[in-house]
Amino acid sequence: MDYKLKYLKYKKKYFKLKSNYGGSSTQSLEPGVKNICGPVSCGRYIYKSKGEIVKDIYLFGELHEITNQGKSDIEIQNFFEEIFSNTRENIDFFIEAPLNWVISDHDIFDPNSFLSKNIEKFKDYIFWKGGPTTPTPPKEYTNSLVRIHPIDLRNSDIGVEFPYLKDIEPFWYKTNEIKYNEQITTVITPEEIVYEHTDHFYNNAMFLKEIYDKNDKKSLLNEYIRKFEDEFLKKVHSKTDFGDLIKFLCINELELLISKIYDALEFLIDILNDLNEDNKAQIFANNYRGIILAIDHINRDFIGISTVFVDFYCLCFMLSNDVSMKNIITYTGYNHFINYKKFLIDNGFEEVFNIDNYPNDKNQCIIISTPLFNEILQ
Repeated sequence: MDYKLKYLKYKKKYFKLKSNYGGSSTQSLEPGVKNICGPVSCGRYIYKSKGEIVKDIYLFGELHEITNQGKSDIEIQNFFEEIFSNTRENIDFFIEAPLNWVISDHDIFDPNSFLSKNIEKFKDYIFWKGGPTTPTPPKEYTNSLVRIHPIDLRNSDIGVEFPYLKDIEPFWYKTNEIKYNEQITTVITPEEIVYEHTDHFYNNAMFLKEIYDKNDKKSLLNEYIRKFEDEFLKKVHSKTDFGDLIKFLCINELELLISKIYDALEFLIDILNDLNEDNKAQIFANNYRGIILAIDHINRDFIGISTVFVDFYCLCFMLSNDVSMKNIITYTGYNHFINYKKFLIDNGFEEVFNIDNYPNDKNQCIIISTPLFNEILQ
C-alpha cells in the first residue's frame, strides 16, 4: 500500500490551514501610547445595557514562546502591574495559568515565555474569594481590588481530568522536539531522524491503536461531554446567562475534533494493524510524511479537546452575571484570543479596537493607547 499517497489525499481533505487572522489595528492612537512587549494581539470589547457599559473586556494573545522580542517601552507583566497598582475599581484578570499555579515539565508554553513571566509575577496576588484556590497574603504592591483568576484547568490536581490527555501530551511534546530538530539540522535526513526515534513513534502509534480499539466515535464524544457535569465546570456554567450557548458551541467543537481524530485513525488503522517490533523502523522511515504527520495531528487534536474546556471555563467565568465583574483583562495564548474575540463579536459586544500582528508580523510587541480603563485609574 502506498501510505504516502493515501495520506496526501487524506491531508488535502481534512487538514486545511487555519484562516489567516493577521490584520492591522482599527484603533485611533492618541498621545500616551506605549509599545508593550509580550503579546502579538490585543482587542477591547464592550457590552452595554440601557446605554451603560456592563462589561469592558481587554483580550491579549501571545505565542507562548519568545521568538522576536523587539524593542519596547515596557514588558507586558510590568504593564499589568502598573494598572493593578493604580486602579480605583475592581479589575478581574484571567490568565492562562494552572489552577494551582504550578508549572509542570510538560506545560505547553516555554518556561521563559511572557506567560511564564506573568505567572511568576502574579502568582502571589490575592485571588477571587470564590475561586478554586485559597487566598494568599498579597505582596506589598498588591491592590485588593484586583482579582486574579487562573483558567488552565488541565494538569492540575484541582482541575478536570481528561481521558487520555496525560498519556498523549508526552508523545506530542517529544514529536515537537523532533520536528524542531529536523528544522535546524543539515546533517541528517528526516528519515534518519525518525529511525533514531523509532521507539517513540511506535509507542505513540500503539497507544492510538489502543484508543481506537476501545472506543468508537460516539462513545469517546460522550465521555468528554460528561465532563461538563463535573462540579467544577457546572459551577461556572451557572454563573452566566451565556452558559448554555457556550456549552452548545463547545460541544460542536468537540464533535469536530473527535471526528477529525477518528478520520485520521481510520486512515492509519491498516498501518497500525501491520506494525510490529520487526518492521516498525522500516515502515516509519519509508512513510515519514504520511504516518508521522497523521500521528502528530491526532495528538494535536487531543490537546485541542482540552483547550475547548479551558475556553468554556474562561468564557463562562468572565461573562458572569456578577455586576462587580465589569472591568476584565485576559492574557492567554493566541488561539484562545481568537476564540474569545469571535464569541464576543458574535454575541453583541462592540469591538472598540483590534490589533493583530500574527502571523504576518511575529514581532512580539503591540502599540496601544494607555492606560487601560483610564476612567478608573487614579
